[in-house]
Amino acid sequence: MVKLKKDSMKGKNQIQTLAKLLFINIAFLFCLIFTVSSQDIAAKYDKEIAIKIDKGTLYGSLLVPKSRKKMPVVLLIPGSGPTDRNCNNYMGLSTNSFIYLSEALFKKGIASLRVDKRISGKSYGTFKSNIKDIKFNDFISDAKLWIDTLKNDNRFSKLIVAGHSQGSLVGLVSSREKNIDKFISISGAGRTIDQILLDQFNVSFPEYADSTKMFLDSLKHGVYMKNAPLFLKQSFAPYLLPFMKQWISYDPSSIIGELKCPVLIVNGDNDIQVPVTEAMLLQSINKKSKLLIVPEMNHILKNAPRDRVKNMQTYYLTDIPLNKEFVKKTIKFIKKNSLVQIKKP
Repeated sequence: MVKLKKDSMKGKNQIQTLAKLLFINIAFLFCLIFTVSSQDIAAKYDKEIAIKIDKGTLYGSLLVPKSRKKMPVVLLIPGSGPTDRNCNNYMGLSTNSFIYLSEALFKKGIASLRVDKRISGKSYGTFKSNIKDIKFNDFISDAKLWIDTLKNDNRFSKLIVAGHSQGSLVGLVSSREKNIDKFISISGAGRTIDQILLDQFNVSFPEYADSTKMFLDSLKHGVYMKNAPLFLKQSFAPYLLPFMKQWISYDPSSIIGELKCPVLIVNGDNDIQVPVTEAMLLQSINKKSKLLIVPEMNHILKNAPRDRVKNMQTYYLTDIPLNKEFVKKTIKFIKKNSLVQIKKP
């Protein structure tokens, strides 16, 4: 059972408020705590590494196959909210998606690094006193540090950055400024976050469509609208204003066009958080990129029905494996930069 360290009520409320925003789906607020079991390979061969910086320490798990030859390595950047290196969090998200992916890569001779963000996992314990000061750009700076760490490791022949959900944007920005070999966007948005949030809130609160747009527009310009509907104020604490302003400023569809390396854009056609149109938008900008739309795959990279309730149930079941086609073709892209067949919607 996942156990949380006892924090002050104030600190706990702060991270929970931030989580509501970063999780990008209000359905996730109805969470339970589930058992998270490690997979055999990761449990046996994972090596924890750490980077000490000014305000804390970043932690990650490096999984490296035994080999005398150099091998490719993949930096796996998790999604929004307090999502940890394994794509789990204390709010109940229990997927182990990045453990499954790391083990699949391991079996094919590919190393991987799974990382905890400042607001998740072991890293959070060292940053929690500064939670209000965390900005979106901090995630980007941290990703760059991990990139440099892997580039300086002579065991690796190529560096691939793979970001999931919000991690796709973090990976995009950090990869644009670093000389990486390949980039993979997994369930990543093609539009700015204010546009994504507007769509999602309009589904849940259509009667507040106009005020929601006004509120998000104000965040974009660094202004907090105090007379906003209660559900918005509960999701966006005033101290998140600088974080949101930075996040909204990044347009993924613009940035992906600047990448010079090979790019794979992946989305599941049963993703209820990020529709396939987002992936198609990204691919339309970077026309040299590969587009992979995976049948039956949802946002957490597992097979799931389109029904929203049944789809969400998979978010709390660690024993469901990853979609096989996603794993197979992602590995093929990493090793050969080619796909046997690209499925389009």
